[in-house]
Amino acid sequence: MTPERTTTQPLEAEAYLDSTWGRQVRLPSIENAQLQGVGRLRAPGNTEIPVVLYADDQEARIAAFVYSYALLDRLDGTVTLDTQVRSQLAQRNQLVADGKATGPGLLWRDRANIFVVVSPSLPPDTLRARVQP
Repeated sequence: MTPERTTTQPLEAEAYLDSTWGRQVRLPSIENAQLQGVGRLRAPGNTEIPVVLYADDQEARIAAFVYSYALLDRLDGTVTLDTQVRSQLAQRNQLVADGKATGPGLLWRDRANIFVVVSPSLPPDTLRARVQP
């Protein structure tokens, strides 16, 4: 995935998310990783999922998908959160990483936004140590 809006400035990326998707978010900081920009993933039904892209100093790519509960409802059947994960997300900014329940990613909730951070080359435990919601 490549960014459609290239920026290294979190405030600019947050403003883009707000103006494009009407989503007010505070982007995470990821230790030793630089913001690259914002892109979008088209899901079934032509639903768009905003994706914030990062790269670290070892060339590892990191993607933060920005869901909302309304977006999850539109993706019903395609994306689900089991009961255990939903209860863990009840607490704002609590990092959730469980290879069995959530897969190879890291999740947390901030207000109505649910962030899912993944990297093809970094395990969830490494992400957990580096991500600041």
